[in-house]
Amino acid sequence: MTREISSKAKPGGQASQRDFSGENWLNILFRAQRAVVGRLRGALYRRARFFAPGSGRGLFFGKGARFINPRAVWLGDGVAFGRDARIECFDVADGSTVKLRIGKGTTFGDGCHIGCSNSIEFGEDVLLGSHVLVVDHSHGSPGKDLRSHEMQPPRLRPVISKGPIVVERLAWIGDGVVVLPGVRVGEGAVIGANAVVRTDVPAWTIFIGKS
Repeated sequence: MTREISSKAKPGGQASQRDFSGENWLNILFRAQRAVVGRLRGALYRRARFFAPGSGRGLFFGKGARFINPRAVWLGDGVAFGRDARIECFDVADGSTVKLRIGKGTTFGDGCHIGCSNSIEFGEDVLLGSHVLVVDHSHGSPGKDLRSHEMQPPRLRPVISKGPIVVERLAWIGDGVVVLPGVRVGEGAVIGANAVVRTDVPAWTIFIGKS
């Protein structure tokens, strides 16, 4: 189900600030420690040229973030990954072909999994909640003929993509969302928690899954 966001919901309205005045001082200390360590990881990865050439500054990586073929990943300034993020690029013939592009200021929550064998692109300032899955491929083509693979374990089936994924700028993807191959999420769209996105979502609409 998709509905349009009113003009009042678009950026430019009054925003409230987070209030940490009642928070325990020890928790504030832990927050500060995580922030500093996450930024240090980002600076270290950039200095080591861990990602594709031209990747940006001010990167943040939570504890346990891990990558497969990071040279196929291009990051804009200020991209942030939460704890236990899992970012994977496959079928990278020369080890450096950019398949995953993430725009400036885009933020991934804890436990996000991005799996790319074709092409995935996030625009600037996209927000993803925790445990989001964005994957542009599958193991075999079970939707067409499941029995054609019946003698082959799923892990050994050929990786097949139904098309690239594009998530445009300012989109907000809620916790637990799954975005499947061949999908475009429009500018400023909001995807409700735990939705499965199998078709394009127009700009400035709210998608909560099938009713």
